[in-house]
Amino acid sequence: MANHIKTPIGELKWSSSIKPKTDSYGSTNYEVTHLTTTELAGKFNDQFEQGLKAQLDVLAKEKGQQFVDSIVIKRPYHPELDETGTPTGKWKFVAKAKHEFKGKDGKMVNNQPIRVDGDKNPLPADVEVANGSEGLIVVEPQEWYLKFNDKKLSFSFSLPMRLKVIQVTKLIQYTGKSNPLDVL
Repeated sequence: MANHIKTPIGELKWSSSIKPKTDSYGSTNYEVTHLTTTELAGKFNDQFEQGLKAQLDVLAKEKGQQFVDSIVIKRPYHPELDETGTPTGKWKFVAKAKHEFKGKDGKMVNNQPIRVDGDKNPLPADVEVANGSEGLIVVEPQEWYLKFNDKKLSFSFSLPMRLKVIQVTKLIQYTGKSNPLDVL
């Protein structure tokens, strides 16, 4: 599997690329949701599936094919659904990166993704990407193997996508304020 996978250009939503979000477990993460058409998502999905297959082949050699067949696969992408549960024709995935981690020297390191415009120039430090912006993201697949789940009597395996780069080709800047006239 390639060290990094680039998505096709698509819509960027729910970006927290300047200030990390805190999840329900108390972890702080940089995060962005990427939406693209099923057609454009094909190559990205193929790259992911090739990497997943390679990881599962290794696991099958270690634990046996029957074990691998019993695993629940968690994919980082899926068809986007509307309010009624109907597919919208777009593929959605969320990429995250831990806000910070402990470096080899024991000091905490900020893990903010690289943020660039369409010409690979850095985005200003105070510019947050708003919903409706367009661009692509670069992710680094990370193996994640979960232990046995007693309640579901199953093992889970997934390859989360660690957010590395956000390239914005059409920027809509988030201002934090809503103007009611915008809906007119």
